[in-house]
Amino acid sequence: MALPSPVIAALHDLNAMLRQFWPDRTIPLEFWLIEDDVIFFDALQYLPCCLGSRMYETADIAMLPEGFRVALAIFDLEDGFSGEGWHAINNAGEDGLRNAIAAYRTVGLPVRAAALERVLLVYLAGTDDTDDYRNAARGELAELVDDHAATAIVQAWLQQEPERLFGPI
Repeated sequence: MALPSPVIAALHDLNAMLRQFWPDRTIPLEFWLIEDDVIFFDALQYLPCCLGSRMYETADIAMLPEGFRVALAIFDLEDGFSGEGWHAINNAGEDGLRNAIAAYRTVGLPVRAAALERVLLVYLAGTDDTDDYRNAARGELAELVDDHAATAIVQAWLQQEPERLFGPI
């Protein structure tokens, strides 16, 4: 099954953005085939923004291949952490947090998943105190960009079976 046209358009947007940052590099439209770890991580960081700019909604994302769903769940939350700090928890909401927890588990990051589950429990208790979220995480949710071991695990998982995880364009 081919990817929907808004996703293809978002991939073109993502590719154009990456080529601005890395003009001397050949960057495939299929970002999951990027071999350079730094460029691949950049692609993952900008993927939610590029899909969001094409008005791709949660229901649409649920229909995408697993690689997209996992990458978007993780990097939408990570983008929130980067820009909003712990306020990202409120913006992600219960569904976004549950999706990220499942994604962290899927890629093999059970400690991050457990930390985010504790944060989810605090969120569900009705608090919006960022200190409560931080305390619940117990230091186990450092920004992914700063956690090189976790980053390597995410990237390795996303690149393991590109045909199955992302499908054909």
